[in-house]
Amino acid sequence: MKRLEVQPNELTFTTLIDAYRVNEGMAKALEVLDQMQKEGIKPGVLTYVCLMDNYVQENKLDVALEWYQKMLAAGIKPTVGSYNSLVTIYGMKKDLNKVLELFQEMERIGVRINKTTYEVFITALLRCGEVDRARDLFVRMRRDAVKPDEDMFFSVMNEYGKRGNADRLVDMLKTMRDMRVKATYVALAALTTDVQAEEGATPGPLNSVQAIAELMEKAGYKLDMIMYGTLIDTLGRVQKTQAAEQMMEYMRSKGLKPDTIIYNYVIQGMARAKHLDEAAKTFDQMIAEGVQPIEATLRPLVTNLTRAKKRDQARRILAVCRSKGLDVTNFEKTVER
Repeated sequence: MKRLEVQPNELTFTTLIDAYRVNEGMAKALEVLDQMQKEGIKPGVLTYVCLMDNYVQENKLDVALEWYQKMLAAGIKPTVGSYNSLVTIYGMKKDLNKVLELFQEMERIGVRINKTTYEVFITALLRCGEVDRARDLFVRMRRDAVKPDEDMFFSVMNEYGKRGNADRLVDMLKTMRDMRVKATYVALAALTTDVQAEEGATPGPLNSVQAIAELMEKAGYKLDMIMYGTLIDTLGRVQKTQAAEQMMEYMRSKGLKPDTIIYNYVIQGMARAKHLDEAAKTFDQMIAEGVQPIEATLRPLVTNLTRAKKRDQARRILAVCRSKGLDVTNFEKTVER
């Protein structure tokens, strides 16, 4: 750095420490720390948090805590970043009392609890088996004007899904709606635990597509084409392809005719799961019902048919799409390679 006339500072050395840990291990990272101190640059909270997080990555939690104590001994005040690291450590240790103490301490001394901190606390509480406590944090987030994202909802909802607690899932969905967090496949995957379960599994409360749909309605969501599409997309992404097809038929029973988007979700899910014969059959059903295919319909289906050496089936589907006015030139090149 000096040859390039770059004056190193805490940030540059901390970045190097992190890079050396990833590429060459902590021994080399500590050599960088030693060089940093020899050059008269004192480690600050940024460096200490980096060291703590790196030891957490290596699952050396007690060593990470030692670095926190060294930080305090150096007269450096904890910040939200160092508290986040501490909460992560005690969550991994499943030390519920310490996790709760840290939350109270942060509130007491006025450390602002931001979105990242709430996410860290939710993860820690879930590791401690405290799903209801994690759920209660969403109330605090609303009070603090902190908007959670879908991943945070999924973390809690997924635990309720595993426990078959439909009432709590309804509560979480209502909270998501009230906090204006869009329900997409990220969070809704938590509803799919029971449906299309493996043979011999104990049936849960959401063991049918009807139960999932009714739970969504109970939570106040309108089951229109968009929401059915989201549910079908979700089921396809978690490879519950039979359930995705069943959800399409359930939608049909409610008077809604599947359109291009709905069929796309079903076919894409089947193709991703390598259920290629079922995907081709669903494609034929789509054409028979007069639903227009689009390029997105073809991409996963033709690609996976080609990889599975089912080129004749891919050619047949492309011929149908060409007759419907689609430009399938690039797909044909893929098949004939």
